[in-house]
Amino acid sequence: MKPVITILFLLLANTVFAQLWPKEGATLHYRLIGFSVPSGGTGTTYKLEVFEEGNPKPVLTQINASNRIIATVPAFGKNYRWKVSYLKNGSVAKSITHKFSTLRNPHTDSPKARVVIVDSAKGYHDLMVFFDNTRTLYNTHGEELWFLPVIKGITDSSAVMIRDMKLSTHNTITFITQKNIYEIDYNANILWQGPIDMPVNGYPVSQYHHELTRLSNGNYMTLANLKILTPSANGDTSQQTRMCGTVIEYTPKNKIVWTWNSCDYLGDDDATTHLNCFHFDEKNKMVYTGYRNISHVIKAAYPSGNVVARYGSDYMRDGKVTGKNMFYSQHDCGMNSDGDLIMFNNNFNMDYGWQKPN
Repeated sequence: MKPVITILFLLLANTVFAQLWPKEGATLHYRLIGFSVPSGGTGTTYKLEVFEEGNPKPVLTQINASNRIIATVPAFGKNYRWKVSYLKNGSVAKSITHKFSTLRNPHTDSPKARVVIVDSAKGYHDLMVFFDNTRTLYNTHGEELWFLPVIKGITDSSAVMIRDMKLSTHNTITFITQKNIYEIDYNANILWQGPIDMPVNGYPVSQYHHELTRLSNGNYMTLANLKILTPSANGDTSQQTRMCGTVIEYTPKNKIVWTWNSCDYLGDDDATTHLNCFHFDEKNKMVYTGYRNISHVIKAAYPSGNVVARYGSDYMRDGKVTGKNMFYSQHDCGMNSDGDLIMFNNNFNMDYGWQKPN
């Protein structure tokens, strides 16, 4: 139930301080709408009717005990008229009529992206899922409910790649672009964005990538590549640039409160290891980081950063790994409700150069 509950909070948050929603003439980038009208007082029920432009018959009718009604209109790219009637003792006390429209979703009406539902998850009606490539939220029948609209300077180019778009524990939406990390509300208002020019431990951030998570304490944890200067090999006094995958924790005021640099523990830069995920087990204070190119996962204590365990390939060649070679070229790492480590196993044996998987 958690996904739909969070979405409901997102919808209702728009109307907590607004007596009327959608606003007159609003243009929406979503079909799942939190309608709101002024309260009619004790004993009032509310009848919502939505009409498509030019159609005298309602395409949606819903009766609710509250003056805030959540409903899904039929389609994107339509003009709608909506009316809420105040009912007392079965009779209409008054009614108000307003207009709004829904935008066409440009991310799904394209040859570049298609969603095919092989088998609808009929047992999970409350489940919703974001697809990064289409920038869209779907239900389990493959129906589009919400999409990321044009935000000037952030999403206003088709070349911009959107990654890790998801709901946060604070009833917001977070995502990553090639340039920065962002948090928005349901109406796509920017609530927070990460720093792009502030160095981390004295080194510039080359790129944010793969994952952004809002923590329960309100901070943000993300992945970035840092350009770190290190001494060259063989006694050379010059320095070389290494790209190091790093976990960074920011406060809402963009203060850095914690980092974990993979180069300090693995020796190789990100081109070799490819840090592509993390999971913060807040209850047990452990951070897991996953490395696709070396089929390796590291468990580290928070906030000390000390390595507690390693899983997968014996990358360090010391025999101190659990589940040796049990997964290959994995993506994601997380934890289920039983406390088990979970991931997507690509099961693809890459030619690592340092060893051949068994």
